[in-house]
Amino acid sequence: MITTDEDVASLKTAIWALAHISSSTGGLTLLESFNEPTTLADSFVCLATECPHYGVRASAFYSCSLLATTDLGASQLESAGK
Repeated sequence: MITTDEDVASLKTAIWALAHISSSTGGLTLLESFNEPTTLADSFVCLATECPHYGVRASAFYSCSLLATTDLGASQLESAGK
Protein backbone atom coordinates (compact mmCIF):
# COMPACT_ATOMS: atom_id res chain seq x y z
CA MET A 1 0.00 0.00 0.00
CA ILE A 2 1.30 3.42 -0.93
CA THR A 3 0.60 5.82 1.92
CA THR A 4 3.37 8.43 1.98
CA ASP A 5 5.39 10.49 -0.47
CA GLU A 6 8.39 8.38 0.50
CA ASP A 7 6.51 5.24 -0.58
CA VAL A 8 5.72 6.84 -3.94
CA ALA A 9 9.35 7.86 -4.44
CA SER A 10 10.61 4.39 -3.52
CA LEU A 11 8.18 2.70 -5.91
CA LYS A 12 9.08 5.05 -8.76
CA THR A 13 12.77 4.42 -8.12
CA ALA A 14 12.22 0.66 -8.27
CA ILE A 15 10.15 0.95 -11.44
CA TRP A 16 12.85 2.97 -13.22
CA ALA A 17 15.61 0.62 -12.07
CA LEU A 18 13.73 -2.43 -13.34
CA ALA A 19 12.86 -0.65 -16.58
CA HIS A 20 16.48 0.19 -17.34
CA ILE A 21 17.63 -3.34 -16.56
CA SER A 22 14.88 -4.74 -18.77
CA SER A 23 15.85 -2.55 -21.72
CA SER A 24 18.35 -5.23 -22.73
CA THR A 25 17.50 -8.81 -23.59
CA GLY A 26 19.97 -10.19 -21.06
CA GLY A 27 18.63 -7.97 -18.30
CA LEU A 28 15.03 -8.88 -19.07
CA THR A 29 15.86 -12.58 -19.12
CA LEU A 30 17.56 -12.23 -15.75
CA LEU A 31 14.61 -10.40 -14.22
CA GLU A 32 12.12 -12.89 -15.63
CA SER A 33 13.94 -15.73 -13.89
CA PHE A 34 12.96 -14.11 -10.56
CA ASN A 35 9.45 -13.03 -11.48
CA GLU A 36 7.51 -16.13 -12.58
CA PRO A 37 4.63 -16.55 -13.36
CA THR A 38 3.85 -12.81 -13.61
CA THR A 39 5.91 -10.97 -16.20
CA LEU A 40 7.44 -7.56 -15.67
CA ALA A 41 5.19 -6.30 -18.46
CA ASP A 42 2.11 -7.43 -16.51
CA SER A 43 3.33 -5.51 -13.47
CA PHE A 44 4.13 -2.34 -15.43
CA VAL A 45 0.78 -2.42 -17.25
CA CYS A 46 -1.09 -2.98 -13.97
CA LEU A 47 0.67 -0.03 -12.33
CA ALA A 48 0.22 2.18 -15.40
CA THR A 49 -3.51 1.55 -15.52
CA GLU A 50 -4.58 1.00 -11.93
CA CYS A 51 -2.31 2.85 -9.50
CA PRO A 52 -4.07 5.79 -7.82
CA HIS A 53 -0.89 7.92 -7.92
CA TYR A 54 -0.41 9.56 -11.29
CA GLY A 55 3.36 9.90 -10.83
CA VAL A 56 3.64 6.14 -10.44
CA ARG A 57 1.34 5.63 -13.43
CA ALA A 58 3.54 7.88 -15.56
CA SER A 59 6.73 6.10 -14.49
CA ALA A 60 5.18 2.71 -15.27
CA PHE A 61 3.91 3.96 -18.64
CA TYR A 62 7.33 5.25 -19.71
CA SER A 63 8.91 2.07 -18.37
CA CYS A 64 6.77 0.12 -20.81
CA SER A 65 8.47 2.02 -23.63
CA LEU A 66 11.89 0.98 -22.32
CA LEU A 67 10.69 -2.60 -22.02
CA ALA A 68 9.46 -2.47 -25.62
CA THR A 69 12.97 -1.79 -26.94
CA THR A 70 13.62 -5.54 -27.04
CA ASP A 71 11.67 -8.13 -29.01
CA LEU A 72 11.03 -10.17 -25.85
CA GLY A 73 9.76 -7.12 -23.99
CA ALA A 74 7.52 -6.07 -26.87
CA SER A 75 6.09 -9.57 -27.02
CA GLN A 76 5.37 -9.55 -23.29
CA LEU A 77 3.70 -6.15 -23.53
CA GLU A 78 1.53 -7.37 -26.37
CA SER A 79 0.43 -10.33 -24.23
CA ALA A 80 -0.12 -8.10 -21.19
CA GLY A 81 -2.45 -5.86 -23.17
CA LYS A 82 -4.86 -8.66 -23.99
